[in-house]
Amino acid sequence: MGPKRRRKGKTQVGAAAGEGSAAARDEEPSVVVDVDADEGPSHVVTGEAAGGGADGGGSPGPASRTAAASATAGGGGGGGSVSGGSAPRGEVTVQSAPRAAAIVPRGPGVRAEGAVTAQSAAAPAATVQSAPGGSATGQTSLQAGTTTTAQSSPRAATTTEALEEGDLQLYKFDVDDTEKKFSSQHSFLIDTILSWKMDDILNGNLLKHQIKKIPDSFESIEHYVNIHSNLLIEETRSTLNSAILDITKSQYYHILSMQYCGLKNQYFVDIDLKMAATQCFHIAKDYDVCLLSAISPLDPKFNMSKWCLGIVNGVKKDFFYQKGFQVLISRSSDEDIQLEEMKYAIFLVNITNEMKISEVLSVAADTTKCAAIDTILNLEKRKTEMVWAPPGSGKAGMILALVEAMVYLKLRVLICMPKISNILELLLDLKESSALSNPFGSVVVLNSFRGTEKYKELVTPARRKKYKELEEAFLENKSEELYCCLTLCKPWMKQMACLLLLDGYYHTHCVQPYDCPKCRKTGLLTFAVDSFIERFGILIVHLRENLKYLVNKLSAVCILDSDSEKIEELLDTMARFEDLLHDERLTEYNIEQALELAPIHDLTSEDNGYTLAKELLESRMSCLRLIETISVSLDLPEFDEKEGYHKLCIMHSPVVITTPDCATQLHGLKMNPFDVFIIDDAGKVKEAELLVPFVAPVRHVVLFGDHCHSQPRVKSKICEEAGYGMSIFQRLQPVAYKMHMLTEQYVIHPFIMQFPSSHFYGGKIVNVPDVKSTHVPKEFGNLNLPIYMFHDIATKNEWVQKEKSLINTASIFMLLQRLCEGLKNASRRNKIRVVCLTSNEANVVRSKLRFKHEIHDIIDLQVNSIDCLQEELCDMVILSTIAEDNREVKLVQDNNINAALTISRHFYWIVGDSTTLINSEGTWKSLVINAKERNCIQRLDINALNEVELKMNDVDDATDPNGESLSKILSMPGQEFSWAGRPYKTKHILAPIRDQRGDPDTCTFQSSLGATESLMKFQKACLEPPQDFDWILSVDDLKSQYGKKLSENLVSQKKTLGSEEKSEKGCKRLQTALDIMKDTGVSGIDKSEQVQRFKISSYEYVDPKETTSVTSHLEEGSIMVGHFRLSYNYYYLKPGEVYMFDKTKPFIHPKSNLAAAHAVMMIGIGKKQTRWNEETKSPVFLRHMVMQNSEGKRFGMDGIGRIWKNSVRGLYRIQV
Repeated sequence: MGPKRRRKGKTQVGAAAGEGSAAARDEEPSVVVDVDADEGPSHVVTGEAAGGGADGGGSPGPASRTAAASATAGGGGGGGSVSGGSAPRGEVTVQSAPRAAAIVPRGPGVRAEGAVTAQSAAAPAATVQSAPGGSATGQTSLQAGTTTTAQSSPRAATTTEALEEGDLQLYKFDVDDTEKKFSSQHSFLIDTILSWKMDDILNGNLLKHQIKKIPDSFESIEHYVNIHSNLLIEETRSTLNSAILDITKSQYYHILSMQYCGLKNQYFVDIDLKMAATQCFHIAKDYDVCLLSAISPLDPKFNMSKWCLGIVNGVKKDFFYQKGFQVLISRSSDEDIQLEEMKYAIFLVNITNEMKISEVLSVAADTTKCAAIDTILNLEKRKTEMVWAPPGSGKAGMILALVEAMVYLKLRVLICMPKISNILELLLDLKESSALSNPFGSVVVLNSFRGTEKYKELVTPARRKKYKELEEAFLENKSEELYCCLTLCKPWMKQMACLLLLDGYYHTHCVQPYDCPKCRKTGLLTFAVDSFIERFGILIVHLRENLKYLVNKLSAVCILDSDSEKIEELLDTMARFEDLLHDERLTEYNIEQALELAPIHDLTSEDNGYTLAKELLESRMSCLRLIETISVSLDLPEFDEKEGYHKLCIMHSPVVITTPDCATQLHGLKMNPFDVFIIDDAGKVKEAELLVPFVAPVRHVVLFGDHCHSQPRVKSKICEEAGYGMSIFQRLQPVAYKMHMLTEQYVIHPFIMQFPSSHFYGGKIVNVPDVKSTHVPKEFGNLNLPIYMFHDIATKNEWVQKEKSLINTASIFMLLQRLCEGLKNASRRNKIRVVCLTSNEANVVRSKLRFKHEIHDIIDLQVNSIDCLQEELCDMVILSTIAEDNREVKLVQDNNINAALTISRHFYWIVGDSTTLINSEGTWKSLVINAKERNCIQRLDINALNEVELKMNDVDDATDPNGESLSKILSMPGQEFSWAGRPYKTKHILAPIRDQRGDPDTCTFQSSLGATESLMKFQKACLEPPQDFDWILSVDDLKSQYGKKLSENLVSQKKTLGSEEKSEKGCKRLQTALDIMKDTGVSGIDKSEQVQRFKISSYEYVDPKETTSVTSHLEEGSIMVGHFRLSYNYYYLKPGEVYMFDKTKPFIHPKSNLAAAHAVMMIGIGKKQTRWNEETKSPVFLRHMVMQNSEGKRFGMDGIGRIWKNSVRGLYRIQV
């Protein structure tokens, strides 16, 4: 192989080609709207055919994270659209279950054309007619003046059944199966909560006589359901009671209005976003329980006389911004209360976990059958393995080894962990594992993580890079990558074929250009070798990633062996073609010959250049042949909603990790049982919480836990007495089939572990040699401080005049000063935890030290109560045993003391009154005696404490001066106004989400029609009484009129959508469509199939930079049409991310060399703080717009996405 040709800068292509006359030259991506004349990838949705115009090919299609790229098909007549964004270096693994390869056939009738012949292994070929307007949105094919019957596309998967055929298993499932089964099954808990009056919630004996103690055995599933249902209700009541009693600390919104949503007791709460931006950190989530009140909780006059209880719903996973939300309300408190009086939404608690448990119990109550309950009741009979894992005993390493073994043996494993932080630690261990070449390739995590409160807490700027790599293991990311690969693979192939065919270019050395059928065409491009090589280099990256993803991760799922072989051959051939393109022995003329743009008669020469040109031509023709073969034979699964991709990911991932509440995503899946079910920290999870994951079929169960460590928390005393707080590990411990105890300790310093080992574990814990060293780790610098010490405060007489809370805070403050002094030369930030006996004491310490989460150069400091510990290991702990009431010392359970004593690796300091602790007897007495025996006790100097007390007001001594105020401001969530889910006078005004799949190049039409339908819905809602607008406007009629409009002045040349001149595309196409809707109107059809023509009265351009005007229009109900350019990052957006056009990487159409653009409905506007302006001492915001796309619910979140406002190039406001 000769030397490589040096890559040169782009010429006659790229961003430059799209500059200059922006409105006329931005081509719409095939899938995208035809807004600026930029041609490019088909939009996110199903794609529009590669933006008409000179190339008019099919665009890479629908949906990428947010969109799909438009693929440009060869030829001038708008090819089929393809959907999806390419999967970036996809690490997603969708592997088949070990026992049977599985194929998920795509539903018939989903190609770009109308009639499609679909064949599957299970049925003979069948011709299916799909509605041209898109099946998902109920669009109908209409011709002006006629009535037609709408046919919905039959491609949606329908049944939930597994059909066996040979060695393959064909999975078919309804993406809504789980929702149908569980969504309406939680009424017993919701109805009970909403039936309560305030006296009921505050009554600790409300359910006293219904609560029964959990027996050693149950008579039946019905017996189990009855007992646990009452316990669940009582525990929920007690949780609400605690929140109401502490309501002054609750987050709350100011309510602007409440509107009826059309369903019984369902209302939309519109909030004051300006007030929320400065006063509230909370973002409403599903199953938040809130108190709607007429008076602020901080008002001294606040009382419960005018209130209403509400439960938030409808948010789903879109919890990235503060905005209005829907609530299901209770009217039981006072039938005379008017909702107009409600001015505050006060958030009490979130009951997601309780709701998930109630779903399982409800199903069991209705069917008297429940696999989850049956499994739990018979765990001892199933020979369940139990591993007793004390702190620091290498439990994480054992779980990691089990996972590696399961993957190696091709077995499936389900892992349930109590918290997301536990999952992140396991993922970090997997990442470092040497046994797995692709650690996250086999793993899927069901939890949402990015954008959650836990994400904000854990992913600090210093940790961002570390945790960023973990995100690829989460289902929301894996599903997006799978979706992009499945929907963009064929579009990328189509674009590659278009580029290699070179239909969009003139012959470079044509002898008779006026007689040449190709050179006589108008609108073709002049060929440039450098531009061609650059475009090929971009396309091959995306296509290679997609094809490798298919072969490596879907070969056992939906790819036939013959297709895999062809894909491998295509990858090799493209690689060869790329190498030849960069071979310096080839001249530009040789390359033009190989591409058949120059005469090829000289290719018979024996010259090296001509020989290589001939080989280049053969490679090119082989690529085209293989692309055509693969495109025809490859049958990839498609789904109407993202749940289908979620389920496909789950069903074929060898390792599934979840917390108990997120395991509901396993419900309803028809798949082989998991071979092993590992429950981590089983001693910290209530038995009822495991009902959710146990719905999944499992063969073998392994429990990791420690019954001597912290146990599940129970708020209700009645539930605690009934045994509701007993973990499954504790219940099974006496009757376990096998109990394995891990006795070697690897993590905690022996000085710290000495007392817990002897007191709680009978001295069985053995320290391995690696932790027996007593020296301070090097990263701590020269820290001359004791490893383990009990700091005894002075006698009571010396402190008789001082409050204990002040003593407590002063002691902690002094120890922190001493610690910070010793850590001055530390090489890293150290995790420091202060643990108090009660939540009240912890709150006092926080307020006195003026921080919640300390931001400091050398320490990361948190304050917790002993019963609310974040049990992540830290570097040092200060345990305060001082309490205002000595009786509180005696109330602390041994399990919590053990948990508090075993969360530090290197240093442990205890502060307390030794006399008080000795008088408390039990573990506290033993702790003090042990410290004395080891000479690990010293008195705190009263004079030193007095000096510290004087410095308590000097924040700089212990905290970063910018710590709290700045960190709070930077952590404030963004705000958003949107019509998604928002009613107006009881009517929802947004048009149904359109799906342009199979109808390429129509994003401009889809968005214009959708905006018009929305405006007409709003107009009807303004009537008295409000009315519905149920008409669907026909995209086919608009397309037909548009085609006629193009050909009016060109009688000899018939123009069609996608074949316009460049000057007729982009904004011009949008304006032409709006002119048609104004002058002649568009046909619409209603539910009774009546046809009527609708017109708009006018339209106007709105500058996106005019924020005040844009906001005002949207808030007044003026849904607009917006357009923007596409860059490659559009196809790789993560869930919840906001799209921003990247000028350095525009999506350039391979045929027209113009940037791609897209059009959507703009339905909202919002803002998010990005930084703090030190000069103005105020936050700086970046604004975004909310868009409703036209690619079905696959796009964004149920069809809704976001784009930064400065990336929007234009808005059109329609009036009807």
